[in-house]
Amino acid sequence: GNTIYAGVEHAFTPDIAGKVNAGAQFYDFYNDSNADSQTTPYVQGSLTYAYRSTSSVQLGLTLMQSPIDTVDAQGTSFVLNAESLLVYAAWVHEIMPKLYGNLNGAFQQSKYNGGSVDGDSGFYYRVGVSLAYEFTKHLSANVGYNWDQSDTPSAVNQSYNRNRVYLGVTASY
Repeated sequence: GNTIYAGVEHAFTPDIAGKVNAGAQFYDFYNDSNADSQTTPYVQGSLTYAYRSTSSVQLGLTLMQSPIDTVDAQGTSFVLNAESLLVYAAWVHEIMPKLYGNLNGAFQQSKYNGGSVDGDSGFYYRVGVSLAYEFTKHLSANVGYNWDQSDTPSAVNQSYNRNRVYLGVTASY
């Protein structure tokens, strides 16, 4: 697949900024002579409110075709891709100097193209919370928790519910 888009960024006020990328995606399924080529819209946008220099809230959405590696439960029918709508939110807040909290969430609906689930939808949900401490500009530690849930049609059989806890150190240069 190929994507072509144009974008714009704008600062509405010193505290509020937005950006939008819009265009089209082109898919040609070379290995499947029964599949038609596709042209679909592509949109990616976000709005950020920085209520302090170190704290912000961001809302965003993405509409795009997503490649997918799914076969129906019998292994006889391939899903070509999925049209996905993702909506997300993230809140980063400086709790005290060098200590940051993050709360984020996402919802995605994917409509399958091809195979026995053609036209069916799958859903994905995520909620996460984390803390990060910056020792220096280049070294930080973080701890967090994410909850994920994926609900797919029974023919795809890729539903799950997952809890993840993580602890890490980040070095950047």
